[in-house]
Amino acid sequence: MSNLNTTIYNKKVIIFCLSFLEVEWTLQLIEKNKPNNCIVITYNEAIMHLLAELYSSEMVFSTKGVQVPEIQKNIFKLGKKLILFYKQKREYTYMFQSISNCKVYFFFVAFGLFESYLILLLSKKNNIYYQPKVSIKSFSCDSSVQTKIYEHYIKLKIGVPIITLKSGDRIFRAVSDRFLYQINVNNFELPDNKNDVANLINQRFNLNKFRVLILVGFGESELQNKNEYIERYNNLILYFIEKYGNSSVAIKWHPNTDDNYIFDNKVFVIPKYIPGNLLIDKFQIFCGHVSSLLFEAANKDKISISTLNYCNIILTQEAFQGYFQNNLHDGKRIEYFDNLKSLDSLLLEKCKN
Repeated sequence: MSNLNTTIYNKKVIIFCLSFLEVEWTLQLIEKNKPNNCIVITYNEAIMHLLAELYSSEMVFSTKGVQVPEIQKNIFKLGKKLILFYKQKREYTYMFQSISNCKVYFFFVAFGLFESYLILLLSKKNNIYYQPKVSIKSFSCDSSVQTKIYEHYIKLKIGVPIITLKSGDRIFRAVSDRFLYQINVNNFELPDNKNDVANLINQRFNLNKFRVLILVGFGESELQNKNEYIERYNNLILYFIEKYGNSSVAIKWHPNTDDNYIFDNKVFVIPKYIPGNLLIDKFQIFCGHVSSLLFEAANKDKISISTLNYCNIILTQEAFQGYFQNNLHDGKRIEYFDNLKSLDSLLLEKCKN
């Protein structure tokens, strides 16, 4: 075998954690089942970093760099990628098909194609537990011929049935009901130990409390106008500094974005590998564009403000507003503003008590 983490053979609990959305649930399961009994499978380097800080690098089983090659016209390039993929797949298959009598948890609703294949292997001899972390029903299905060809291609390569969702020009592959039926998933209840997780984070990182957390960062392909985004966020950061003071404002970069945008005003930057949803109790106001942290904060009675109307820089505004709405608890809301004057009025109203 190669450098794959063979300690997985000694574990009783296997947790797939692919995004920051899933980290809190993952930590709850680790704390309940004891770290020595658990291993986390991820391709996300920020999550690997976090788990190494909290526990040990041995806690992580990495799938980084393993993915089903996209279909492309250049047959030679596709062939080379498929050869590498089949080599990796054979290596992982050898390991995972021999694992038995474990509890396997996952929460992702999209992406994670190869991880879905590993779950399919594990479903033969282990108990699979699933609870989706978010709802993505606001996004529409793509049923084009090209999409159906790709879905069939994925089924041939890894045996996993998927569905394809779209938001504007953006397409992503999602977990299908057929796949959940295929692996015979069980429902489960999360342990009631959020305080244990909060204590773990506070003891390890000991961050101060702030008033405002500004969520920044985008993939380049998602921005219609990067310069406009930077200019508007410079003004936004300055607004919060002038209103609450420099020491009351912090920035959190999106974990999948290179933090190469230059903002004029320097404020405290939360380390990128610490999920914002583990720090909700440290802030009163959360302000960002389309981050899932906005509905997570709103659901915990924080002031949550989206810049979707303030920065009209992405093509899929309605879909994201629907995504927010579908993941808010009853009676909770995310606020929107068009300019800094309307933001000021909004905050005066929200903070008057």
